[in-house]
Amino acid sequence: MKNLKFYSLIALALIFSCEEYEIPVPPPPAAQTAENADLSSITFVGGSRLAGLEDGAFSQRSVSFSIPHMILTSGEFSNNVTEVIPFSNSQNGFNIYENINLNNDQGKYIASFTQPDTTSFKRFITVGESLNYSNANSSNLRNFSFPKAGLLDLTEANSSNPFINAFFPNITSALIDEIEANSPSFLVIDAGMQDIVNFALNGAEGNTEVNDPNTFQMGDLLTESAFKSKLEELTNTLLNQSNETKGILMNIPDILNFPMFIKLSFDLTPYIGNNNTFLREIRDKAEDYNELLAEFYAQNPTIPFSEQRPLLDFAADKRFNWGIIVIDNDLDEVVVNGNQIDKIRQAQRDEYILLRRENELRNGYGSFANDPVPANGFISNREAELIRTRIQAYNTVLAEIAANSNGRLAIANTSELFNELFTGFDRFLGNPAEGIVFDGVLLEPLISEFGIFSVDGINLNPIGNVLVANVIIDALNANFDGSIKRLNPNQVPGTNFQIGGQ
Repeated sequence: MKNLKFYSLIALALIFSCEEYEIPVPPPPAAQTAENADLSSITFVGGSRLAGLEDGAFSQRSVSFSIPHMILTSGEFSNNVTEVIPFSNSQNGFNIYENINLNNDQGKYIASFTQPDTTSFKRFITVGESLNYSNANSSNLRNFSFPKAGLLDLTEANSSNPFINAFFPNITSALIDEIEANSPSFLVIDAGMQDIVNFALNGAEGNTEVNDPNTFQMGDLLTESAFKSKLEELTNTLLNQSNETKGILMNIPDILNFPMFIKLSFDLTPYIGNNNTFLREIRDKAEDYNELLAEFYAQNPTIPFSEQRPLLDFAADKRFNWGIIVIDNDLDEVVVNGNQIDKIRQAQRDEYILLRRENELRNGYGSFANDPVPANGFISNREAELIRTRIQAYNTVLAEIAANSNGRLAIANTSELFNELFTGFDRFLGNPAEGIVFDGVLLEPLISEFGIFSVDGINLNPIGNVLVANVIIDALNANFDGSIKRLNPNQVPGTNFQIGGQ
């Protein structure tokens, strides 16, 4: 032991007496770049997914943890990110779903656990601020993505999108012209998903066969051929600026698996509970409707039973199958004694009640024959099939345009990411999704402590945004010989919850 101490002291003396010795300096990190693409002016184009939304609101936090912000910051592709991204200094934000106009002050949604030992929560809305862009009309913009902006909001002049018009108050041309003027060197384009989302959030009530952009309204869907034509117009215009301009197209996941559509049950049981008084009133109003229906079919005996409207059924032995009452405009008209009877029925297992008015379900909304869920508040099984068919069609168009770009466009396969996240999920059987594990942490496609969705149920939280950002980074690295570092979802915050309160 004495010899060991002696030799240790000699070694230390030699180290400190050596004038040439220097502590090693780690080499600087390798530059994040791409061999086959110019990343000096990365530009993002799209709707809510890239705009920076969280908990239904556009706020300082939502923008700071947006996909473009995190990619530009981590890759050091911009010296001042708050100047190149539409930025808001608002804390509680501007709720894009609840506010009637840009001067209203409905803020972000919050999730509140009524008790600390429960996994169920209620949603409430905070007081926010009217919409404010701190860098409105910036000429340095690198993120041309705005809430609710569909494909035609990018390609057509005089867009009615209020968020675009608030940032560019004097815009007279199409947004594509503003993008072109900034000479992007590399593009990340999210086209199609916002159109699908707008259609679904309107209960799939829009026109699904729009070919003429002049007849299009938010909530409609372009036909596959019209979508292809307009996307080609967008990509060709931006790529043809320079032979060196390249980019990535983001494809579209199955949004009907998102919490906005699957969090609520199709039946009333969770909202009625053991309130027998409430149930008696529901049955009384249902019986009044059923009597009118029976009277009509008695007056029209030639109508086959298979073509008759179903009765409202809240029988005791049907508990856990008491479908929420909805308006279905596809039902045949029924007129009794000169009065038209509302086109209502009960929701079925494979239909989707939108999350937006969950709290009202506890107070009779969707329970009574005279207070049904409107047609734009749910998605029928026929409409769900249409949505999934159109997603597949749009994704085919995206893949074709990338394949025909001579290597200048690649696909960021966000559809595959969400398929992986939802592995094992079965809505009918109640089987939960398996999620994915990142560095030992399970990330779930839920609104939860380890979930990737924000409280609005359609937009992601920072964790979810990192996962999508990594899909973009992977596509860039794989297709353009990039060396961009992937982000770590465990190093950003998740969804905020509060205990008690309202």
